[in-house]
Amino acid sequence: MVSRIRNRLSTIHQVMKMCNEDRHLPLASFGLIADVHYADIDDGTNYTKTRSRYYRNSLRLVKAAVADWTLLSDTKCQISLVLHLGDLIDGFNVQQKASESALKTITDAFDETKVPVFHLWGNHDFYNFSRKELYAMPKMNPYLVAGLEHTDRIAAAACGTYFDLELCHGFRLVTIDTYDISMLGHDSDSEFYETAERLLKQENKNEDLNSPNGLVSDKRRFVKFNGAVSDDQLKWLDNVLSESDSRGEVVLVAGHCPLISYDTVCLCWNYRAILDIFYRHNCVLAYFAGHAHDRMYSRDEHGIHHFTIPGVIEVEPGAKGAHCTVALYANQVTVTDVGAGICRKLFLSRV
Repeated sequence: MVSRIRNRLSTIHQVMKMCNEDRHLPLASFGLIADVHYADIDDGTNYTKTRSRYYRNSLRLVKAAVADWTLLSDTKCQISLVLHLGDLIDGFNVQQKASESALKTITDAFDETKVPVFHLWGNHDFYNFSRKELYAMPKMNPYLVAGLEHTDRIAAAACGTYFDLELCHGFRLVTIDTYDISMLGHDSDSEFYETAERLLKQENKNEDLNSPNGLVSDKRRFVKFNGAVSDDQLKWLDNVLSESDSRGEVVLVAGHCPLISYDTVCLCWNYRAILDIFYRHNCVLAYFAGHAHDRMYSRDEHGIHHFTIPGVIEVEPGAKGAHCTVALYANQVTVTDVGAGICRKLFLSRV
């Protein structure tokens, strides 16, 4: 057991060393992971039966991630929080009548980090629970996790979960709710549901609204398992970024749906509106997403880094993992992908 722990710690150190050649300690760091999709069922496939999914293995990978982040505390690089980017449990739990037990199993595993764990909401979370149900859960409501005050009345009324918090002096985390406008999670008579249904049926003429058949290019995003950010949330985002600009902060943004992706079927419906707000401000350094399950990275024409974190659910048994550690320094942010054994350095100038 001791030998295995030493070997694991050695591996983590090797990857972290690539990001930290001068051995300066980060100002702060946090864990990042996406698309766990836990269910206590045999391995299966995705909706289109084109990709394998390893449901029980996802619990093992979460425990491995927690072990890695715990070991980092011995190097004075202790994480201050964990951010999970959505789809904590899989939709198959509904058929098994196991939604609550699956959620308890996986949140208990995350609790071993001994730091706040923030779970963004994805489409599979809404297959299992409504927004109102998730909002009432202490471990699934970010405001209850952090003890934050919900100052946005509109967001509170809609059970919205977008929030921002200071990671350390000069750095801010902002999360967006990419299912604010959606046919998932909302009551069917709510304006959010009705707006989503109207938009979807305007763009997608398939009987099955989860199907992108006949849609081309980025129009393929208009499927039921995606969503959009509301106008009210866009105004909130613009205000938060304006305040960060005035404070000279560096901002990292995260949400479930990507804003840039080669797999356009996973894009947020109004991704352009979100990007337009990013581009009006100097503070946004990077955007982190899940949903697509593939490991993707790109830097757009405005210098913003876009990461899609690989889905835990599709990582084969025996693989190292799919989690990342994000570290903040005075001149850069590093994103260490333990599963791939790579690290990216994001220098604070976007030029």
